Amino acid sequence: MRAIVGSVLAADAGLLAEGLTDSTIVAGNADSITARPFLVLRWANLSPGFPGHDRGPQILDLICHDVPDDYGRIDRILSRCRIVLTGGAGVELDGARVTEIHWTGTGGDLRDTDRDTILRTATFTVVGG
Repeated sequence: MRAIVGSVLAADAGLLAEGLTDSTIVAGNADSITARPFLVLRWANLSPGFPGHDRGPQILDLICHDVPDDYGRIDRILSRCRIVLTGGAGVELDGARVTEIHWTGTGGDLRDTDRDTILRTATFTVVGG
């Protein structure tokens, strides 16, 4: 399920046009990323799936960082992510399948002083089947 979401986002022409690339959409440590903007995918289990499978509902937080200026590009990126992800049900990859994705909210204006970026989050519930 996680690989599906990452690959769907990395392949989207709208996100690529906003300056994201395969190497700036990460599901883990973003400390080495110097390019802006970048998108971090942070996953958490909402409830356990079956042993050995990640098919139970999961929470996905998208954390979009950009240069300190304004939130326009971040808003466009997160809006595009919402369109791409909520339309991505039914996608399959390597035997895994995403059956539902629901947008649950977008966070407020934040600043990361360590990376010298501004950021905002968007949260989704993702269900596999």
